[in-house]
Amino acid sequence: MFQEHSHLRHIVNMKDNEYGLDSRELLIASNEYTSIVNYLRMKKAINFYNNSLNKGLEFDEQMLYLQALIEKSPSYRALIDKNFFQIIKQKLSFYGRVSIDEFGLLTNNSVNLVSEVFGNSVGLVATRTGHMYNNPELHKEITSTLRAGDILLEKTPFRLTDKFIPGYWGHAAIWVGTKAELQALGLWENQVIIPYHQEIEKGNFIIEAVRSGVVLSSLEHFLNIDDMAVLREKEEQMPLRKNIILRAFAQLGKKYDFNFDVETTDKIVCSELVYTSYTHIKWPTSKALGRYTVSPDHIAQKTQTQELQLVSLFYGGKEVKQPQELWAKMLKDEL
Repeated sequence: MFQEHSHLRHIVNMKDNEYGLDSRELLIASNEYTSIVNYLRMKKAINFYNNSLNKGLEFDEQMLYLQALIEKSPSYRALIDKNFFQIIKQKLSFYGRVSIDEFGLLTNNSVNLVSEVFGNSVGLVATRTGHMYNNPELHKEITSTLRAGDILLEKTPFRLTDKFIPGYWGHAAIWVGTKAELQALGLWENQVIIPYHQEIEKGNFIIEAVRSGVVLSSLEHFLNIDDMAVLREKEEQMPLRKNIILRAFAQLGKKYDFNFDVETTDKIVCSELVYTSYTHIKWPTSKALGRYTVSPDHIAQKTQTQELQLVSLFYGGKEVKQPQELWAKMLKDEL
């Protein structure tokens, strides 16, 4: 975490009576000037301007003054000299010198926009398919093991996004069950589930939060991974599964939370799906960028308190028959 710099904080927060400025005006002005949203908007305008010039746009005498204003502007020079991540680095450095409290002034919209741009870019980078992908025998074995409400954790080291997620596990999802499972639980005709009958009948039994939003996915699609852990509550907690499944279905259609903020409900990230569905469990969280987040590794840690049990573990595309030692290393992110 960033360390607070008390002297700079005093300067930023003090009131300037001589100029009629309220406290924090300098910080607010600086934040607005270095706003990532404004940066993206200006970058788009400058790109349009430069593309127009490349296509042969010419200024007449009356418009030459406008051209001079644009090209002599300090903002124009700064934006074409610095790339996107240099701007972000400068902004983070500034907030790091101020304090974690001031860092919270970086608005949710700005962080969400940056994360979305970044996530949608690096999310497309994959060097190969997963070791568990397109394996009918493995697919059949896993299907016979899973129960409605099970938590799935996955690892995809061949995807660039995996490198930016703290801890070992990179994604979490919930197996909500087949039609037969939902009927056995008395949930098939529930008003929350009825709209998704066709998708379930097509084989989409997993709810997950991906960059496009919260969706139902098939196990075949999900298994484009290398490693997977199946976590389950103890048998005495089974009566809670109906509510868990209904809460998971209630998340469908929500947007992906590029802020990674567990305190918001209109958007969620993959691990927030579990956090929101398993409301009776007290999940560990960590604070980053001024907001509380829950990660897939936080979910895995609940096996240490025995609130969740490790049902099965797959590593490098193969099931691990005696997973205790390997699981302990995964929890410590020592692999």
